[in-house]
Amino acid sequence: MQRTVFALAVLVAGAGFRPLDAVAISGSYTSNWGPVVLHQDGARVTGEYEYAHGHLDGVLDGNMIRYAWREQGGRGQGVFVVASDGELVGTWGVDDDDTRGGGWRLVPTAPTIAR
Repeated sequence: MQRTVFALAVLVAGAGFRPLDAVAISGSYTSNWGPVVLHQDGARVTGEYEYAHGHLDGVLDGNMIRYAWREQGGRGQGVFVVASDGELVGTWGVDDDDTRGGGWRLVPTAPTIAR
């Protein structure tokens, strides 16, 4: 898992990171798993995604979001890194794993709402 998180950090490093005080992620996104809407209340992040009527609940720490997801027929965990362009680049896993399910990339479609 450490290798995957390190590789993820290196991947988004090229895109640059947002300053920690400027991270605002509420808004609408497109993704490789369909449309996603995220809501931010301080460090708490919740959201809905179209695929299998999914929901996520997570915590923002700096520019990293650790989250749990649940949908019809499944649940798991994952991690996103917030890039300077507003994209969220991450991974998801099944049950207690947060990387082995695959990649998940969210691209903003509507301006994020400042926190």
